[in-house]
Amino acid sequence: MSSLYEEIRFYSSDDKDTVWQVEKSEPLILGFSTRKKPESINEVIELYNVQKLFETRVISSKWTSEKYERLRSITKQFDRTIGEYSSHIRDENFIECVQEVAVNYLDNFWDMFEHYKVYEHISQEIFADYLKAPLSKNKKSLIYEYVTGKKEVPDADA
Repeated sequence: MSSLYEEIRFYSSDDKDTVWQVEKSEPLILGFSTRKKPESINEVIELYNVQKLFETRVISSKWTSEKYERLRSITKQFDRTIGEYSSHIRDENFIECVQEVAVNYLDNFWDMFEHYKVYEHISQEIFADYLKAPLSKNKKSLIYEYVTGKKEVPDADA
């Protein structure tokens, strides 16, 4: 897999951007091979997002139903690759792994973290260390919003 990802996002099945994201995923799907291992967590998140997009069953008007089904069958192979990569996220590499996540993929990372039960391999101590680790203001606000549902991060100095 390439170390350059396309920033394919899954927002929700109701999002008006879904068709465009599905279309954008075609080259990644056609280039997928179970023999090629992802080089980064962002590539894995992208596979996860493509898989979620195809679960919505949104079909591009540019594709025949046969083409869609062929692409969809390839996306079903992503699960093993995502699962294998996720199973290697442990205490030893968790903080480094999360710090590598692209800001635009943080919410997708946490969804994947939950779906693949990565949390079962991360101790409370390491997770607490992660929460205390210095992050960019942008990442902090996204994490805060994801966890609390609130957009404004309280000022720690106030």
